[in-house]
Amino acid sequence: MKKAIKAFDMNKIEVHKKQHAEEVNKKYGKSDAYQESQKKIEGYSAKDWGRITAEGDQILKTLAQLMDKDPKDNQVQQQIDAYRDYITRSFYTCTLEIFRGLGQIYQADPRYREKMDVHGEGLTDFLSQAIAVYCDELERTGT
Repeated sequence: MKKAIKAFDMNKIEVHKKQHAEEVNKKYGKSDAYQESQKKIEGYSAKDWGRITAEGDQILKTLAQLMDKDPKDNQVQQQIDAYRDYITRSFYTCTLEIFRGLGQIYQADPRYREKMDVHGEGLTDFLSQAIAVYCDELERTGT
């Protein structure tokens, strides 16, 4: 099993940011979410990144432990809500449209699969399905 990026390793975070900066800026550079994210993350210290990374990893680990359940299961959906809240607090306002898109990107891009499935084989697919259920339900109920 591969190891996740250690929370306190700022060098790996910086290398990751540099590797993907051009791609991300080209795709999302003009979006409000990207601008919001840039403002938030530029002020993060190594301690902040450690906390943010640990929180994200914990949510994904919890979801991996719930993979034996249906993506519609209440516990799963609570974790999906926590994941969306985590993204909003840590990076940018995660609208339903953005969240649904993330679920699709996770499945389509092998780089995400490699990073997420570290927590459990098949987590990427499960997460994507659970995000779709979450977004469908919120759109259906208008909440």
